[in-house]
Amino acid sequence: MSEFRGAIWWNELMTHDVVHAQAWYRRVCGWSFRTTPAADGGEYHVAYLGAQPVAGMLDISQMAHHAKTPAQWVTYMAVDDIETALHQAETGGGRIAREPFDVPHVGRIAIVHDCVGAPLGLIVPASAG
Repeated sequence: MSEFRGAIWWNELMTHDVVHAQAWYRRVCGWSFRTTPAADGGEYHVAYLGAQPVAGMLDISQMAHHAKTPAQWVTYMAVDDIETALHQAETGGGRIAREPFDVPHVGRIAIVHDCVGAPLGLIVPASAG
C-alpha cells in the first residue's frame, strides 16, 4: 500500500462557462489561472494560489456527452491500482462512470459514482510510481 492511497490528489471544476467561473474564483479565492493544452486538443485551466497549483478547470460546453452535466467539482483521490479500486467501488455499491484512461505526466484515471451517487475521480498518480 502506498503512502498516497486515499489522499485527495486534485480537484477539478467542470463547467460550461470557464470565463465566468474564473472571474468568480479570482474574486472569491484570489486565484490566478494558466491555460495549458489538454491531451484531447482542447484547453485545461490550472488555478494557482500564488505559485502553488490548487485546482483545475475544464470547459465541458463543447463535449456532447456532458451536454446535460451541471457544473460540478470533481475530487480525485489517489489509489494504488485503478482496476482493484474499480472492483472495490462496484462491489461496495458504486458504479463506474468512465473507464480508466491515461493522462500523460498526470496518471491513470477513472471516474466513479460512490455508493450515494456522488462523482469521484480515482487516480494512480504518475508521480507516485
